[in-house]
Amino acid sequence: MIVMEMTSRWVTFPAEGSRMSFVLFNGRLIMRVYTCKPEYLTKALELSDKKAERLLSRMSVHLHSQLVREGYSPQEIMAIQLQIEDEQLQDWRARVAQMRKQDRLWVEQNTHLANRSSLN
Repeated sequence: MIVMEMTSRWVTFPAEGSRMSFVLFNGRLIMRVYTCKPEYLTKALELSDKKAERLLSRMSVHLHSQLVREGYSPQEIMAIQLQIEDEQLQDWRARVAQMRKQDRLWVEQNTHLANRSSLN
């Protein structure tokens, strides 16, 4: 569910459960605002220097430079990266579970490898 807040020509879309909000002006996307959940900020503050360095090394250079330009603190940047990685891990786990479920169905049906259709 997306909740809109309208003020004159500005529209803000806070994406529920997401790390981003979108700001529209006259129907054109002008800004993406990154947010992090408090639990990720706490995790980022607890990271050792070595783990923080590893975390930032996995981050996209473009995203990192954008967040630095927008004035995010290093802890906020690490929290956003932690949240991104957690979301990606959850997506990966869901895809693997789907593939395993499909594989079990094929085994139960005794489907030959040549007759199996892809998941996509």
